[in-house]
Amino acid sequence: MKAVIEKGTRLPDAEFLQFAAQGIRSFSTADVFQEGMVLVVGVVNAFGPVCSQKHLPEFIPYAKELVDNWLVKKVLCISASDPFSLNAWAEKMQVKNSMTLYTDKNANFATKLGLDIDLSQLGLGKRSTRYVMLVQDQKVVDLRYEEVPNSVAVTSKESVQNWLPNYV
Repeated sequence: MKAVIEKGTRLPDAEFLQFAAQGIRSFSTADVFQEGMVLVVGVVNAFGPVCSQKHLPEFIPYAKELVDNWLVKKVLCISASDPFSLNAWAEKMQVKNSMTLYTDKNANFATKLGLDIDLSQLGLGKRSTRYVMLVQDQKVVDLRYEEVPNSVAVTSKESVQNWLPNYV
């Protein structure tokens, strides 16, 4: 797999969803990635074993640290999981105010990034592979992704800690 989007490229237009008390809200790429430095943690699916046990848990306290220390404006978690599941997962994982979770509607964003994978054999349909991306003013600063969706070698908190200081 090779990502289609390259460093320095403006993010593609896509629609993101989020569960809210008043119903499902829709957001554009411009809404989600407003101005400033944003760290994105892309996950395969909510409640997946790798996502729930290895990947997201290490980013929850780290995300808060990054924002509190003004290293990034915000940290996002993006998944092609439906907004209801994503909301329930955020509650279970106790994400609270450390990061914001968005549904990548129909994995369109992942597809436009070149990071989509077909997990139909598992009943999951089209998803994104696991990735981390640093975005500044809606342009890709850095992008790292896993060739194998159940790996976290390239997208772990430890890996991000090694390269993120080069940009902030």
